[in-house]
Amino acid sequence: MKRLALTVPLLALTIALSGCGASATPTPTPTKTPRPTFTPTQVGRAAATPTRTAAPTMAPATNTPTARTTALPSATATRVPPTPTRTPAPPPPAQPTAVPTPTYTPLPLEPTVTPTPAASCQGDEEMSFSPEPGIAGSLVTISVTSAKPHADVSLQVTVDGNGVGVSGPTVISGSGKGYIWRWTMTPAQAGIYNANFLVGGSLVCTTRPLQVNAPAPTATPTTVPPTATPTALPTATPVPATATAVPPTATPVPATATSISPTPKPAP
Repeated sequence: MKRLALTVPLLALTIALSGCGASATPTPTPTKTPRPTFTPTQVGRAAATPTRTAAPTMAPATNTPTARTTALPSATATRVPPTPTRTPAPPPPAQPTAVPTPTYTPLPLEPTVTPTPAASCQGDEEMSFSPEPGIAGSLVTISVTSAKPHADVSLQVTVDGNGVGVSGPTVISGSGKGYIWRWTMTPAQAGIYNANFLVGGSLVCTTRPLQVNAPAPTATPTTVPPTATPTALPTATPVPATATAVPPTATPVPATATSISPTPKPAP
């Protein structure tokens, strides 16, 4: 009886250890064999004898007792707590972006275009020169007059097909003839100069030629040596001597008597 009491715990320990080993070694899954089919054989009226196919071959099961997890305290599964995973904190909410309020800028008004009247001649334009004719190398003033004003006026002067530079214009208004435009030029050579008064850049309102002469030659004084003129000497004219006897005249000289008065002496 005492021996049986010792055998039972040993057997339980063996079963537990076998269970632990069995858990480590997987038990093969039995292969499923299809069910046998019967092929009837007719012999006279005898009953059909079924033909049995081979029985499914089952893998021999190991005589491994099922381990009980509660048999031994060491076989109790220990639950390992899962390692906490650090979840990053969510990012802060995005700040709303301030959208600038569009500023309405009014477009500038288009300037009012005032139509410029077409250039035209008044028909009373007159041109004059001072001096006339001109002299090469000397200043010449060219004047144009009109009763009404003109815009964009200019003067074009040419000689022998070449342009001549002019200065101006100087505008004078309120004169007796209305408006006067004056230019000046210095002709470099003698010849005929053609002057054109233009309005609007290309419209010729009046034109006139100017005769320019070469400067007169300068007289060079000639020094004439003086001619020696003989000077007449005075002629001595002899005067005859006339002897005139002059009688002597006796002139009495009166005698002058001088009296000397005594000077009185002062009283003592």
